[in-house]
Amino acid sequence: MVKGPLSGVVVLDLTHMLAGPYCTSILYNLGARIIKVERPNGGDESRLFTPFIEGESAFFSALNHGKQSIVLDIKSDIKDKAIFEKLIRQADVLVENFRPGVLPRIGYDENKLEELNPALIVARISGFGKTGPESMRACYDLIAQGVSGLMSIIGENAMTQPLKAGVELGDLAGGFFSAIGICAALFDRTRTGKGNRIGTSLVDCLTALMVEPFSRYSVDGKVPKPSGAQHVAIVPFDVFMAKDKAIIICAATDALFALLCKSLGKAALAKNSKFSNNEARLKHREELTHRMNELLKTKTAQDWLDIFAKNGVPSGPVNTIADVFREPQIQYRKMIAHFSQHDMPDVKFPGNPIKFSHYPDINEYPRGPKLNEHNDEIRAWLDDREK
Repeated sequence: MVKGPLSGVVVLDLTHMLAGPYCTSILYNLGARIIKVERPNGGDESRLFTPFIEGESAFFSALNHGKQSIVLDIKSDIKDKAIFEKLIRQADVLVENFRPGVLPRIGYDENKLEELNPALIVARISGFGKTGPESMRACYDLIAQGVSGLMSIIGENAMTQPLKAGVELGDLAGGFFSAIGICAALFDRTRTGKGNRIGTSLVDCLTALMVEPFSRYSVDGKVPKPSGAQHVAIVPFDVFMAKDKAIIICAATDALFALLCKSLGKAALAKNSKFSNNEARLKHREELTHRMNELLKTKTAQDWLDIFAKNGVPSGPVNTIADVFREPQIQYRKMIAHFSQHDMPDVKFPGNPIKFSHYPDINEYPRGPKLNEHNDEIRAWLDDREK
């Protein structure tokens, strides 16, 4: 287990697929011990996700790195239910992402959890939330992206078919908002001595990210539409084509635009009345974009990026995933993680983005657990704790 501010915290992880396991992986990276309770007959469904290395899902192992696995039939096996209740008594946090009502139906409602462990923090992640008219509807990340309005603003323009984000942003947002809530509840418990109940949903969490389009629509009443990579209110703030590939330029102020024009060898452009301030540039976006692309195609992307960096113009590459693996800054920040065991040497996954001055910054983690791998260890730990 890694050392971190949550060292000593025990998390009972009843989650599966992505949103819940992402939440508990964050907690693991912060130092918590994660005991993953998996169902009989296969465990977490994401163990079946390709690609496989040495018979194990690379996705599952990356998402569940460092966790411990025990298989328990908490629905019908009396002996397994007894072990599960021992785990509840010893845990600080329980995280689940079943549909609302599943735990109560198998005997673990609020009263039962309170009876077993009054200080227990329970975090529930669902698609639509525990309450409300749609609470019982099935929900996947793609549905959450649609309901929250996110898909309506992704695309090249208003005429293109709605697109999803390139990653499961709803699941991921549900995971990290839940992790924030758990950390807050742990702090609150130090003052009150009481546990708490935390509820997040994929739809709620994606909706919470829609700050800019919400504020814009509430003021001007115009429904936001897809706008490609360009910023709807700042010009130039977009992806442009250099000689060999695309680059990003973000001249967010008039002063930065003047630096950009100087870097392009066209300092006078910043004084042109069509482009001298952001309001004017918004009106003449198409003309400015055309002129910039004509200038940019005279040099390679790296040539321009070097010039812009020297002159203080915010810019960057449009990296492929392979490029990200080679990016010096990302490597230096230990954001390309790998497993410490040699049975899955080729699997890479994102490192911990939260850096602490008092804890080591690592990029090597134990792999995800094999199904029921820690059964004996966890049972022995429970016996020792309950002596």
